[in-house]
Amino acid sequence: MAVLARGLMASISLCALLASDPATALSEFVFANNLEAAPDCSSVGLTGCPGFAIETPALQIPAGEAVDACYYFRTPNSGASAVGRFSSILDPSVAHFIVWATTDNGGLPADAKAPGTFTTNCGLGSGAGTLNFRWVYAAHTPVEQLRMPDDDGAGQVVAFELPANSAGFIEIYYVNPGDSAVTVPPVRLAVNERNAGPYTKTASFLELYYLINIPPGGSEHQVSSACTMPAASKFWWFSTQTHSHGVGTQLSKTGSVTTPIVTSSGWELPEIATFAAPGFVEFGAPNDKLLYQCTYSNDTGGTITFGDDYRNDEVCMGVGYFFPATQSKLCLGSTVSP
Repeated sequence: MAVLARGLMASISLCALLASDPATALSEFVFANNLEAAPDCSSVGLTGCPGFAIETPALQIPAGEAVDACYYFRTPNSGASAVGRFSSILDPSVAHFIVWATTDNGGLPADAKAPGTFTTNCGLGSGAGTLNFRWVYAAHTPVEQLRMPDDDGAGQVVAFELPANSAGFIEIYYVNPGDSAVTVPPVRLAVNERNAGPYTKTASFLELYYLINIPPGGSEHQVSSACTMPAASKFWWFSTQTHSHGVGTQLSKTGSVTTPIVTSSGWELPEIATFAAPGFVEFGAPNDKLLYQCTYSNDTGGTITFGDDYRNDEVCMGVGYFFPATQSKLCLGSTVSP
């Protein structure tokens, strides 16, 4: 049975961090026995809360403006981390928050920009062509989390494996509709590790459609494609992503029949579908694919194409987490990369 939700609530204390130089300020890496305020991490199946957190600098947003910004980081873990939960705290002015990992063509961590850089010149266009981008985590509400399943169906916990010293960036879309400038406090990503022991590795599967050409005029325009899924894969989480012209999305399992998985009616709060043992969504038949569809309305005077700008460009993304996994997967259009 699927559970549609806007994320689970987590109780996490936020440390204040006001950066004097947002362009060069480094994140605060916090190692703590407990990153959850109360009662402890037993509420998510952990004893204590081992792990770390990354905080961005504060940022001033002019009155009536929207700003796309990215914060680049390296994680401080000296060995591979078996992550049981990602969680975040965002200011209400943050509409979208996406964590990306970046690697070279050999799969090793590689920086799109120097760690500690906080810039408005960012996104998937930064390092495109020389880096591999992998979806890690996203949030759209002030307090949100992604908790890995405690049971893979065979009694073993599930974890997202984060390599040592991972490279990546946090993509943030700020919106200030007010009449005066505001200083947005830091946003925080907390990474909680599983207790020592065996685990089943999960990873992200990102579908990205980039051949977008939305004509002006305000009428609805739809794009869609389908990706072949990893063999014998089980999915436990699904959602979608567009920019501000998106008015609807849908993910469906296709094969001998087509079965809708998750449907959203807007871009700001995409719906989430989660599944637990024994009801994971399985892709095993040769013709099984994941169909992703995005619908847009373009009320501007020009054609909208693919890009990073949430106001002027568009994307169509379908996102899921699956196991067993060796690494995250990216499907461009309908072609899946290794």
